[in-house]
Amino acid sequence: MKRRAVIGGFGALAAGWSLRGQAQAVVRTIGLWWSPSQVDEVLPRYKRRLAELGWVEDHNLRVRVRSWEGDTPTMGQQANELLATHPDLIVVASNPAVAILKPLSTRIPVVFVFVADPVGSGFVESLARPGGNITGFTNFEPAMGGKWLEVLREVAPSTTRALVLMHPETAAHKEFWRAIEQVADPLHIEAVAAGVHNAAEIERAVADFGVNHQGASLRCHTLLRRCIATSSFNRRPCTSCQRSLLSRHTPPLVRSSRTASTLPML
Repeated sequence: MKRRAVIGGFGALAAGWSLRGQAQAVVRTIGLWWSPSQVDEVLPRYKRRLAELGWVEDHNLRVRVRSWEGDTPTMGQQANELLATHPDLIVVASNPAVAILKPLSTRIPVVFVFVADPVGSGFVESLARPGGNITGFTNFEPAMGGKWLEVLREVAPSTTRALVLMHPETAAHKEFWRAIEQVADPLHIEAVAAGVHNAAEIERAVADFGVNHQGASLRCHTLLRRCIATSSFNRRPCTSCQRSLLSRHTPPLVRSSRTASTLPML
């Protein structure tokens, strides 16, 4: 009886090894739809971590990457291109990307990061029970818009005017704007909103604001790198949710003390 049990145990163990070997032989495809800065700075670390977990590119994993610049027609095309690769999973990192992908993909699992107000934006049913095929992580609350303005005042105490660059179709950006408006009056700062969609519109808005106003710039847009680089060129202090972008794209003088300031909001 013991012998049969031992043999049965070895058989079950061998079957387990066989199934594990078959699972390892399966090649999975993951789609990544990130901003250019995220692709440049995060992707290498992301792949290294996947390899540590046993998912090695060109062995049992295919990685399909698309890099967006915030232009809606281009992003729509990229979404279709990514879906055409038949990924097993898509990881996205912005509100506009999730908004475009949601009606196009109802079966492929989608995981989001760096997304604000996923419930209010209609991406998930609730934080506790997302429902559907979309889930992820959120690290932004609408009230943070006001906090960003307060930090900006600390960085540049002489700030009296602020330009807010935002994606006008993104519901979360509108909530950030409302929070900024509530804080602006007590801080005696005039906040001016500008809806932008691409790099050209960002540069034009900053240039127009520089001509008509002597003040600060708050950035509430997914094109963080472009926002910060433009602010650096125009000598405006910057505040960002991504420290690496500030240290890489702005000189110390711009980061610390000027009357014209920048605040990117995702």
